[in-house]
Amino acid sequence: MTVNIAGFGAGLQEGRVIVAATGAANSTQIVTVTLQIAEPLLMPNLLTLKFTQLFLVSAGWGRELRASCVVYKNGSESVGKVQLMLAGGATQEHTVPVGREVLVCGDLAYVESLGEPRLLDGPIVGARPLALKFSRLELAEPARWERSAREGCLVFKNIRAEANPLKVTLSDGSLREFSVAPGREFFTCSDVIHLE
Repeated sequence: MTVNIAGFGAGLQEGRVIVAATGAANSTQIVTVTLQIAEPLLMPNLLTLKFTQLFLVSAGWGRELRASCVVYKNGSESVGKVQLMLAGGATQEHTVPVGREVLVCGDLAYVESLGEPRLLDGPIVGARPLALKFSRLELAEPARWERSAREGCLVFKNIRAEANPLKVTLSDGSLREFSVAPGREFFTCSDVIHLE
């Protein structure tokens, strides 16, 4: 049997099929059928974007240093959302497929994005900053931080038993304050800070 699905959206579709055979007993039967129509498989586009701030708005992202870059991988069971405040001031939200990555090298983000980005007036309230282009970092007491070089980036680890404050002056001159939990790290790669 062939079914024309034009006009049907993704999801379950129900219908009836009339089955008839000349000369057969109990001919002309009506059978209820269910058809599952899947979303079309979209291939992601690879975009390169110069950014000043990068935010994660969904959970399940992994983070790894790789050759002077930071790789964020969507490890959740559904698409991930990432927002980028671009160098020109616009904010875009991108949809990243399961298992795909956002590669951040300096202030360039290489995003495997599904479909067209959504334009926003600014970051969603509650989105946590992830990568910020900065002009100055201020650590209250340097002895509270373990510092090391890893994969071409500087890694700062909070070695205190309590949260450690951190002040970041962004490239636009604004000041942001953060608190880094005990045992947690942040990276600086070029002029971009990567926070958890």
